[in-house]
Amino acid sequence: MPVRTRPIRAPFALALAVLLVSAACSKAPDATTTADGATATTAPSPAAAGATAGSGPTTTAPGSPTSSPGGSPTSSAPAKATGAARPSAGCATPGTGTVTPGQGVDQQITTGTETNTYRIYVPPTLTPGTPVPLVLDLHGLGQPHASQALVSGWEQLADQEHLIVLTPQGGQTLPNWRSTTAADNPDTAYLRALIEQTQRDYCVDESRTYSNGISNGGLESSILSCKLSDKIAAVGLVSGIVVPDECKSVPKPVIIFWGKRDCTLPYYGGLGYCLVGPKNGTIPTADAPASGEVPPVEQNVAAWAARNGCAATPTVTQVSEHVEKRTFTGCRDDDAVDFYVVANGGHTWPGSKAAATRDKDPDAPKGITTMEIDATKLIWAFFQQHQLP
Repeated sequence: MPVRTRPIRAPFALALAVLLVSAACSKAPDATTTADGATATTAPSPAAAGATAGSGPTTTAPGSPTSSPGGSPTSSAPAKATGAARPSAGCATPGTGTVTPGQGVDQQITTGTETNTYRIYVPPTLTPGTPVPLVLDLHGLGQPHASQALVSGWEQLADQEHLIVLTPQGGQTLPNWRSTTAADNPDTAYLRALIEQTQRDYCVDESRTYSNGISNGGLESSILSCKLSDKIAAVGLVSGIVVPDECKSVPKPVIIFWGKRDCTLPYYGGLGYCLVGPKNGTIPTADAPASGEVPPVEQNVAAWAARNGCAATPTVTQVSEHVEKRTFTGCRDDDAVDFYVVANGGHTWPGSKAAATRDKDPDAPKGITTMEIDATKLIWAFFQQHQLP
């Protein structure tokens, strides 16, 4: 059954406002989330407007890579990281993990005074004693973690690529991530404990743990890139990014995806009408950007590129009809920044076959889920290039 979207109600907007205030207090460019709207739409490859470059990028010459049916560029893949694995304790002495391989299983973990639910997927293809990567897949605001597992498709990829996937549920009555850099943030403690428990229970390569997520989950992955920099080798962000001041001295590789017709967290800044109303409102544009606490996405991406010591002007490659890739070069210690912009995309996970059909019209104001690229496959290809020393 497809995952259906639903309007974002007042409690979701209130929760987002709290997150925005928290980020503003730490002078962080903010961006959060969606309720089940994070699981937006599936549509055929549209024929509407092509992608446009951002401010000042250099466009590549003809012959740029194009998109294959599977959603990944057809150009040769970048080299994978070749550092030695760091086997976790579970490689020598497996812990108490007893999930059935090939099934997503809900379990619980208690950290401090809070007990949280998470989903773990261990593929049946693992070789005992061989350390494998670990990926955290974080949901959006108000989105059930099981829904995120369907939307991202990480568990299916895990079978092919031999990795363990954790899909945690954010605590609270309204599922969300308290995405701040506060030292006592319980979500940071929860996710650290979850990573460490998994490393004890299973044979994990501690140099290859990654986090990705959509919307509020992208915001939380941004926080983990800094607060769990000793655990996380790289992050993937879909429609959610924040760069707190205290994280600017902690570089971390990042791959980002955003739709220009996102009506929840608009590309050109502000809070969108799909989140705060009015119904069928307008989305900020390049000529009329939003003002307020949430800056345009390009501003946040530029801040991350500066954090990683990259050149200020990206190179732009037209990947497909409506998708362009902006690559920031010259980054310090290979801390890459890749940014995919979907001209007609909404607040959605590119390439998600599980996302429900909402707007079939390629000119729909809320945007669509592009099938021209596959965010999960592209994130995994990016993750494979990076590992902790």
